[in-house]
Amino acid sequence: MTYFSLFSSPRSILVLASLLTSTFAHMEMSDPLPMRSRLDPLVPVDEVDYNLKSPLNADGSNYPCRGYQNDRPIRTTATYTAGQSYTMGVTDTVTHGGGSCQLSLSYDNGATFRVIKSIIGGCPLIMSYNFTIPAYAPSGNALFAWTWFNEIGNREMYMNCAQVNIQGSSAARRSAQKRGGQFTSMDDLPFIWRANIDGLSTCATTEGDDPVFPNLGPDVLYQHGMSSSDPVTPGNNCDSPTPYGQLYQALNGTATPDANLTSASNSPISAATATGPSASSSTATTTSSSAPTIRVSPFNSTSSATSVPVVSKQVTQTFNGSTSYLAYASAANSSSYLPCVPGSFICASSTSYYVCNEAASTSPSSPTSTLVGPLDVAAGMACVPYLTQFSDASTAAEYASNAAFPSGWYRSDRYVAAGSS
Repeated sequence: MTYFSLFSSPRSILVLASLLTSTFAHMEMSDPLPMRSRLDPLVPVDEVDYNLKSPLNADGSNYPCRGYQNDRPIRTTATYTAGQSYTMGVTDTVTHGGGSCQLSLSYDNGATFRVIKSIIGGCPLIMSYNFTIPAYAPSGNALFAWTWFNEIGNREMYMNCAQVNIQGSSAARRSAQKRGGQFTSMDDLPFIWRANIDGLSTCATTEGDDPVFPNLGPDVLYQHGMSSSDPVTPGNNCDSPTPYGQLYQALNGTATPDANLTSASNSPISAATATGPSASSSTATTTSSSAPTIRVSPFNSTSSATSVPVVSKQVTQTFNGSTSYLAYASAANSSSYLPCVPGSFICASSTSYYVCNEAASTSPSSPTSTLVGPLDVAAGMACVPYLTQFSDASTAAEYASNAAFPSGWYRSDRYVAAGSS
């Protein structure tokens, strides 16, 4: 694949469009480790997929799990006990303003995914989330999936999948969870919500809105000012289990899904009626109820440079009394923007922008970044300079040599509707 530098690329979105479909870097699940992850030291170098941080293809050609659920033999990267709570994590910094996410399990090689947690708003502005493996989850290998619908940017669906092993809970724990609420088996859990992917559903998200899923499952977390009173995102059968996806295969004795499955088999729990206790432990703990868990984590736009969630600051806000580093990029000053954070946008003007791409050049184990563009902003849209706070000190240190940004921050300009801020 050819990569254009800032100095040699023509000002034509047509020439560059082919580069922008598979190399953007955004966010990636880090715990449990996804299949073929660059973060997994046991993945052979020639099998690493550096594009796990990119969205799924809009035509559905790599759903589910980019097809990696069909890799054999299966190698699990985490072991969980049914009925206990754990923490999942994501990494990198291009959060696109957050959005909404779901965590789910599949026992049929990715044909269907059952929701075990919904995160409404602000996901993944925080880098880790607690979840509970239902006490009634069957023992054996399963796919653990993280799906994300971003708030800002193109209308996309992100999906990372990990092979995990689930060990059975005690009979007492299963009995206690069954007494606790409406969810008493995996069949009671809703299927994941799917949108922005041709062939899976006709559902689509709206830029600037955090999707509210109609069927939330047993554990719900509201963030970024969202609450149970927010209306459900419109759409028909967005959480239908069929079609399964172009890359689904029933392999090596994996369970075959029921051909008669429909979204009507979901046990719906709406955002307006979900209730339940709070459980926030980040270590393995026992849960005694299958009633939905609701927590509210307000987004703090004035957080300090060392706190999470990630914070963005507009061009009108200043650091050290100066806004000079929020000027538009150009060929003349491009070197000051490197190294750049893969997947981030940098405005060349209100009507054009560059994208920081990641590429595995001569050494697949050491990806490099490069600016691609300038690209033309679509009619009715505008590029607005922004600064975004790094989520952790180690990531910030990787880009400390970039003099164009204040310490602890990076340029992640926004592609927004014209006239919005």
